[in-house]
Amino acid sequence: MDFNQIRYFLALADTLNFTRAAQITHVSQSALTQAIRRLENELGGELIKRDGRRTELTLLGQSIQQHFEHLNKTRQLVVSTAQAFNDGEVSEINIGVICTIGPKLPTVFLKKFKKNHPLISCVLHDISQSSMANLLLSKSIDCAFCIAGDAQEPNIDCINLYHESMVVAFHNSHKFTMRDTLTISDMAEQPYIDQLNYEYRKTWLAFCKLENIKLNVVFSCEQEQWQQYLLKQGLGISLVPQYSIIDAEVNFKALANPSLTRTIALTSLDGGNCSKVVQVFLKEAAEHIWQGSEH
Repeated sequence: MDFNQIRYFLALADTLNFTRAAQITHVSQSALTQAIRRLENELGGELIKRDGRRTELTLLGQSIQQHFEHLNKTRQLVVSTAQAFNDGEVSEINIGVICTIGPKLPTVFLKKFKKNHPLISCVLHDISQSSMANLLLSKSIDCAFCIAGDAQEPNIDCINLYHESMVVAFHNSHKFTMRDTLTISDMAEQPYIDQLNYEYRKTWLAFCKLENIKLNVVFSCEQEQWQQYLLKQGLGISLVPQYSIIDAEVNFKALANPSLTRTIALTSLDGGNCSKVVQVFLKEAAEHIWQGSEH
């Protein structure tokens, strides 16, 4: 048994047509037929049953199809790994992450990327939105998960990834659990946990002032880890990005008035100044299905 026989069988199992399978695998139909027969002789039974124009897998063919698919994926991984090594792609990517971006959706993508490129090491750096451009231009980082803005820096590309709502977070035992949505007035009399590093904080506080809403701030913190733990302990409510909530004891509801959203993006130097490895990372990030992928 060799990998070509497995490849021919999988093409035939997918198309159930010898002519089409031969075209897909770039061999003659007679060569494919002979390879399948040799495989059947080695396994001791028919894999393909032909009844006139109808072609179907036998029970033996059905039972081994999944195993052959696994072997073929392993072969592809070995080939791609060897190619990456020979092309100099065995390296690392330095990725900046703005501290207010939750790990839920980016981690799904990073897991997929590592599976496809096991030889590439991803180094995550905690950065601020204001320092991002300088870090990219100095090549201290290769790319960055950040908050999309209106102003575009020269020589820096931006790929919008997903939109994220700002929601009201609280402990599961809070009375807000029974509500569908909340308004800013609902929050006025509740103990409030203020996160000092959120980029929307000034806008949010200005809106509260405009609406004559005085928040009852009982805690202020710079680290999101502290904010989440205070929420978990039931010590107050807070306005947070939806995908930053990672604790099962913290619930949230949408804020209907005002409705606040932000866009998460991936920035990098323009394409001509990026390494091949970074270009692959950017391409796969752009093609990844982001919204709702944490489910």
